[in-house]
Amino acid sequence: MQKRYWLSQDCFVCVAGDSLVCLNISRNSWHVLQGALANAVQGHITGWPRVEVEEEGSYSPEDVLADLLRRRIIVANPSRGKSAAPIEVAPPERELIAEYEKVPATIERRDLANFVRAALLVSLPGLSRRIARRVSGAFPARRSICPLDHLAMLSVYGAFERLRPFLWRRRNQIQCEQFVLLRMLEYRGFDPQWIWAVSTYPYRKNSWIQCGGVVIDAVPSAISRYVPILAV
Repeated sequence: MQKRYWLSQDCFVCVAGDSLVCLNISRNSWHVLQGALANAVQGHITGWPRVEVEEEGSYSPEDVLADLLRRRIIVANPSRGKSAAPIEVAPPERELIAEYEKVPATIERRDLANFVRAALLVSLPGLSRRIARRVSGAFPARRSICPLDHLAMLSVYGAFERLRPFLWRRRNQIQCEQFVLLRMLEYRGFDPQWIWAVSTYPYRKNSWIQCGGVVIDAVPSAISRYVPILAV
């Protein structure tokens, strides 16, 4: 009987071009598998996606599985794993940046207070661990049914842009800034997603904040070639 494997709880995968990309969120590490190599273990790992390639190749599934186990991308215990099926994210339909001229000239007190709360949170060590806890549900998002009030979102984003220079400079500055924006939107009752994505040839990473089909801090045309791998 063929042994089954599962994707590690801390890992996520997506198909980008002719490659399969793996992200380990707890280690903040990335691993790219050439398509034929990834396809060699399809059927061995629950939910493992197939990569469209011109030639399949003749790779040993045992060798590929051993390497993925060593990297802790997959596990043999189903209670410590999950399906490897890629995530689904609403396609970007609208960009908030295009409406930036509507941002109020003043910063609301609640947005200032929310910025301070989020900035203090992100100033603590271990942001990667905090993100991993959020993904696992131990540090949950503030889910709500707040309607997509674009003027309110603009107010939050405008306050964030004006206050962003006061954030402490960090090695992972972009992650810190986006985490602050994410929390500010949640404090105001929105249900944002922090999208992490990749592209290949050349290999690049990107991330942005999105509420439904509304992109908050990016332009849809600039992120259209990226494939989402994680939605926090």
